[in-house]
Amino acid sequence: MTATATIAAPSVAGRTTTVGGPSVLIRYMELADEPFVFRTWLETFRKDSLMALPTWQRHEWMDRRVFFAWQHAVVDRLLRGPPGGVVRIACDPAAPDTILGWSVSGLAPEKPGGQPTVPVLHYCYVREPWRKAGIARMLCRDVVDAPLWYCTHRTFFVEPILDRLTGWRWVPWAI
Repeated sequence: MTATATIAAPSVAGRTTTVGGPSVLIRYMELADEPFVFRTWLETFRKDSLMALPTWQRHEWMDRRVFFAWQHAVVDRLLRGPPGGVVRIACDPAAPDTILGWSVSGLAPEKPGGQPTVPVLHYCYVREPWRKAGIARMLCRDVVDAPLWYCTHRTFFVEPILDRLTGWRWVPWAI
C-alpha cells in the first residue's frame, strides 16, 4: 500500500505557534537563509554521521574533500526545491531573520521508478539552545505523522529520536 502525502504546502508554514514558552514562526526558506542552512547541514552531518567515525588507524572513513564535494552537490540539489526538497525555517516571529532551526523534506517513490508518494525527511537542524523545545517536531510534522516515511540522512544525534517514532525507513537513495 502506498502512503500519499503532500509536502509542497505544509500545514504549519506561515503559522506562529507557541512551543514551550516563546512563539516560533515557521516559514519557507528565503535566499538570505541559504548560506546558514547549507553550512549547518554540511558541518553537522560531517561531525555526527558514520562518515565522521575514525577507524582503529585514526583515519577517517571518508576523506574530508571527498565528503564535502559529494555532500555539497546533494545539499545543493535538495535546497533547489521540488522535486528535491521543501525547506522550512523556524524563526522568532519578532525577528524573522533569526533562525532557530530548519528542515528539508520532500516526496520520493515507494520503489525505484515509481511516482513520488512517500514523505521524506532529508535533514532537520535546530540550534542547540532551542533543542528539546518541540521545534523539530513542528518542522517535521507533515513527514513523521505519515504511516510510512523515509529518512535519507541519519546521524548519531537523531538515532534516539528515530527510535521513538514509527513508520520510518532509512532510504539514503531517496534523494
